[in-house]
Amino acid sequence: MLTTNSETAVIIEKTFSLLFSASLFHLLYSLFFVFIMKNSIEQEKFNPWNYKPWWCQPWSILMTGIAIISGSWLVFRIVWLTLIISIPILVWMGFFLVIWPKLMAESRM
Repeated sequence: MLTTNSETAVIIEKTFSLLFSASLFHLLYSLFFVFIMKNSIEQEKFNPWNYKPWWCQPWSILMTGIAIISGSWLVFRIVWLTLIISIPILVWMGFFLVIWPKLMAESRM
């Protein structure tokens, strides 16, 4: 069974969309567990987010990163461009959502 270029493009686009949404879901679930569930268990520990303004809270960092990555895909529909845009955004999110709070907590001990 032969497929045309347009059918192949549609299949590739749907596959990328499914992978993209699945990875975002996994990222959101992981971050939810790390920040919400872990913080609810360890309430008495130092919370570095109490010292940051509203625009630098985990929810705003997540929403900004997801909006930029999703927006790049919705506007350009080019996989390699979305990946190039995604890499520094994901590094930025990883630093401020995972590494920075750990460094702050360790420096307070």
